[in-house]
Amino acid sequence: MRLLSPSTSAVSRGSLVAYSANGDIYTVDVITGARSAIVSGPDNDYGPRWSRDGTRIAFLRADETGGSARLFVVRADGQGLQALTPEPFLTLGPTDRDVYEFSPDGKRIMFVSKVRGVQLISVVGMDGVLRNLDVGMSVRSAAWRPPNGDEILFISQGGCCRGLYVARADGSDVRVIVGPPGTSNVHEALWSPDGTRIAYTRSGGLNSDDGFPVRLRVVSADGDNDHGIGMGSGHQWEWEIAPAWSNDGTRLVLVRIRSLVTLVVVSADGAGPRIEAYVGAVPPCYDDPGSHEWAPDDTSIMWRVGCISGEPIPPMFVDPQTGATRPASWAASSDPSWQRLAP
Repeated sequence: MRLLSPSTSAVSRGSLVAYSANGDIYTVDVITGARSAIVSGPDNDYGPRWSRDGTRIAFLRADETGGSARLFVVRADGQGLQALTPEPFLTLGPTDRDVYEFSPDGKRIMFVSKVRGVQLISVVGMDGVLRNLDVGMSVRSAAWRPPNGDEILFISQGGCCRGLYVARADGSDVRVIVGPPGTSNVHEALWSPDGTRIAYTRSGGLNSDDGFPVRLRVVSADGDNDHGIGMGSGHQWEWEIAPAWSNDGTRLVLVRIRSLVTLVVVSADGAGPRIEAYVGAVPPCYDDPGSHEWAPDDTSIMWRVGCISGEPIPPMFVDPQTGATRPASWAASSDPSWQRLAP
C-alpha cells in the first residue's frame, strides 16, 4: 500500500479542513498538520461547512435533546461568531451532509426545517432574516444550483416513495426530474459542479415496488438522458450511496455497501476503470455511510469511514488513481469539510 498526502498544489486553493471533535469546531492544515480551535466551550457544536469562497464556516449547535439545533456562522479565524436561526430547527442527525448549504454567493444558507409537522426549505441571510419556501410538498433535502444559485434541487419527503424536483430559488415553478411518487424512491441528489447534470441514488425501478438494490444514476438538469452508471453487480442487497462529484465534473466517488463498506471512484459517464478502496472489515452502517469529499485539486479524497458513535474517528485520505489510503493525524466527530478559496 502506497502512503500518500494531499497534493501541495491544494495549498493555493485552500488547505484547511474544518471538523468537530468533542463538541468543538477546529480547522487543520492538511499540509502542515497545524490545528486550531475555532469555536470551543461547553456547547455541543458539530457539522462545520465552509462557504464557497472559504472565508466563513457554518455549523450546528445542538439543543439539550440532540434532535434539533441552531445554525451559527463564524469567520475562518474564529472571529465574528453569529447565531443565524432564532430557535432550534429539525436536524436529521450529525451525519447528514445535505442539511444546510451556503449559496454560491455566500450571502444565504439553505436548510431543511420542520414547521407544524412539515419539512420545509428554509433560507436565512447573513443578517438573520429567515424565510420558508413553499414548494407544495414536504422536503427531505435541498441544494443550490451552481454556478449562480438561481434554482434549487430538492427531494420530496414521502412514505414509501420520494421524487426529485427542481424549483426557482424562491420556490416557484416546480418541475419534476425523477418521479412522480409511486414509481421510484430517490435517496440523495447533487448537482454537478457546472450545474448541467444531477447525480442521484434510487431504489426500485419504474413500476417496481422493490426497495433494493440502491443504484447510482445521472440525469441532465432538464430531466433528459436519465441513465445508470452501470456499477451494480446484480446483488439484491447492494447499496450505492452518497455520491460526490470531482471538482472538474469528470468523476464520481460513492460508497458501496454489501458485506463490507467500499469507496468507489468511477467516471461520470460510466466508462473507464473503477478504483476501489476499503479499510479492513468496516461493518455496514446503513444509517451512516460515512462521508467523502474531493480535495480542491482532485488529487485525493477525504473519507470518514464507518459509523459515528460519538467518539472522534480519524478520516482516511484516498488516492483516486490507485485506491491507496492513509489515516489522518486528527479525528472528527462529524463530517469534515474541505476549504475552497475563491479564484
